[in-house]
Amino acid sequence: MGKGLLRRINDPNYGEVVVQGVTAKFEKTPGRIKWVCRDVGADNEFVYLDMLGFTKDKLEELKKKGVI
Repeated sequence: MGKGLLRRINDPNYGEVVVQGVTAKFEKTPGRIKWVCRDVGADNEFVYLDMLGFTKDKLEELKKKGVI
């Protein structure tokens, strides 16, 4: 599609979608599109453990209780 400004991506959740391509052009590290949209909750564990400081045990306990 033209000069790469728009790209067709086959997303596992949404099928084929057109998205903005990577505009930055680096010599040794070309840009890429990892995903169009992450699944709901895909980053929950990262948020609880790394950002909120929960332990894995505390996270599992809350999951078992149905809190999260």
